[in-house]
Amino acid sequence: MTVAELDWVLLTVLVCVALLLFALWIASVVRAAQLHRPFGMTGVCALFLLGSFVQLQAYIQTIDWHYRGYPPLLLSRGWAEVPAWLALALHMASALMLLFSMLDLRWVRFHRITVLSVRDAVNRLPTGLCVYRPSGRVLLANDAIHRLSLSLCGRTVLNGAELWRMVHLEEPRGRFEVVTRESDPILTLPDGRSWCFRRREKELRGEKAWELTASEVTEEMALSARLRENNRRLELQRDRLIHIGELTRDAETQKGLLAAKVRIHDELGGSLLAAKRYLALSDPAGRGELLAAWEKSLRLLTEREEMPAAGERSYRAELRAAEDVGVRVTTEGELPLLEPALSVLRCAISECVTNTFRHAEGDALRIRVEESASGWLCRFTNNGRPPAGEVRETGGLGNLRRLCEGCGGTMRVESSPRFLLELTIPKEDERHGL
Repeated sequence: MTVAELDWVLLTVLVCVALLLFALWIASVVRAAQLHRPFGMTGVCALFLLGSFVQLQAYIQTIDWHYRGYPPLLLSRGWAEVPAWLALALHMASALMLLFSMLDLRWVRFHRITVLSVRDAVNRLPTGLCVYRPSGRVLLANDAIHRLSLSLCGRTVLNGAELWRMVHLEEPRGRFEVVTRESDPILTLPDGRSWCFRRREKELRGEKAWELTASEVTEEMALSARLRENNRRLELQRDRLIHIGELTRDAETQKGLLAAKVRIHDELGGSLLAAKRYLALSDPAGRGELLAAWEKSLRLLTEREEMPAAGERSYRAELRAAEDVGVRVTTEGELPLLEPALSVLRCAISECVTNTFRHAEGDALRIRVEESASGWLCRFTNNGRPPAGEVRETGGLGNLRRLCEGCGGTMRVESSPRFLLELTIPKEDERHGL
């Protein structure tokens, strides 16, 4: 290879390097302007961009002069006389400065809040976000809302109002499934994921705007379905337990009746044996004992043992527990015997007896029951000392509130001037009435 050919190869390489540096300097200047870099950094980038342009133009003029015979410009003629090592040194300096500029811009992008960093952060949000004017003109839309729009209607977000109208009102037509379309619609896409759409009114630069967000609620929907299934199972178990309780109470009643019958049977059997012995032996001394035995048997047959009322049988365990700890329970009005009020009142009596004995140090619990067409109003008070502060609904009171509100009732607790527990229980389930 001759010296002339080597010069042309070197010149071609320099032209390619100059062209690459020129393109990179253009990108650096544009990025510096986007990141709002100080004038010093932006000016240096612009200066090196100008230098790269001058070098590239000089190389092109030199090539045209040799190949086409055009008269060279003064700049090209002077540049052709520059040694190759000096040209390479200039390119090396430009490349190093370009590398420093790119590193600086990269550091600024990842360590300072800029327009680009905000845009990148919004696009990386897993939640879809769209801000638009009432006319539908989109001001901001991230990648997540664009992907959702593609899945729902086959196009990106071009009009925010149309997207909301489709989510809130339009028929699915096989593109999605509607879970709910109340204030915040929830839609399920064909891939099985569920999204909750929420629209809020905002004010942007003194003008009205709408903010539309889409949050994935797939896990929440699965948990909600599991909770509904668990609640259904718990309701079935509650019904079984109530039925078992009724059977247990009936069994206790029958047990008492059976014991009474056995007692009568034994007394009559003893009286008959005593009469048989008296007739067989003709013993006048045993006449008084025989008469006493028959009088006792006749009393058992004629006098029926007074059975407790139905309400007392229903609340027998709670009243017995109150009696064991020394708390006297008085009632005004008829205690409810229908579910769910029966279960709620039994739990309330147990909890109030415990609080009266343990915390209030009282010995009397008063229950006032008012029945209406829609339900019962029950108030619990005691004669103990009032609570020192606000009553915290933990443990038993918390369970009582969940039980009461679970059947559609309400619960209210007062701590001043004295303790008061007020329950409102509706008449909504009469399947288990006594």
